[in-house]
Amino acid sequence: MTRFRSMVFLLLSMGLGIAEDRLDEFESGFQEQESSSSPSVHASGEITTDAFDEALVEVMTLILLTGGAVSHEASQLRENGEPHLPLFRVDAGIQQVSDEIRGYDLGLQLGTAAFALDARWTRFREQNASRDLDLIQTHFLYRISGSRHFEIDLGLGAAWLRGEETRVGGSFSLPLRVWPWEHVGFELRPSWTGFEGVGLSDIESSILLKYEHIALQAGYRWIESEADVKGLSGPRAGICIYF
Repeated sequence: MTRFRSMVFLLLSMGLGIAEDRLDEFESGFQEQESSSSPSVHASGEITTDAFDEALVEVMTLILLTGGAVSHEASQLRENGEPHLPLFRVDAGIQQVSDEIRGYDLGLQLGTAAFALDARWTRFREQNASRDLDLIQTHFLYRISGSRHFEIDLGLGAAWLRGEETRVGGSFSLPLRVWPWEHVGFELRPSWTGFEGVGLSDIESSILLKYEHIALQAGYRWIESEADVKGLSGPRAGICIYF
């Protein structure tokens, strides 16, 4: 009987361990890569030329200069509550990663015309786990939009992954928003971050149903690591407020 109780206790402990280890496993993927001796991708041979680099710089400069002027004109005609070039935007949502894990996120954007500051905090909470896992992202945005129907942003900033340890890395984002109708829109919000040599991609796709200042969001968020660990992806629903 004692041996039977011991086996039951061991199996229950193993089961709890499996439930608790999902977030720890995701975080540990970055730690495992820190000591890796594998060569960096940047160590491969150069495939670009000086001419190509110069042309790329010229094209990007033209896009940035033209985009800023277009956004400035569009912001002068923008009405309060329209989805493009918001002065103030708040996002809040919940993501179902698995039966045991949920993600809760809160976002804030402050801007004027072509320039904005965007921040997002996501907390992943696992049942029976000893700690949560936080993903914090901040980007300075250069917003390009000529009308309420379309906007694309270029974002540079940083991200923090905070669990057992805190990791910081540079981040790049490229949000795209399309509003073919007054009350219906689509968003693609990708960002890429590197934590100590390990890439993390965060890509969210959603549809928005808007009435006046408020929009309901429904979509899917993919959060994947280059490390050999399970991602934190799943469907997401939320609400968005524009001013």
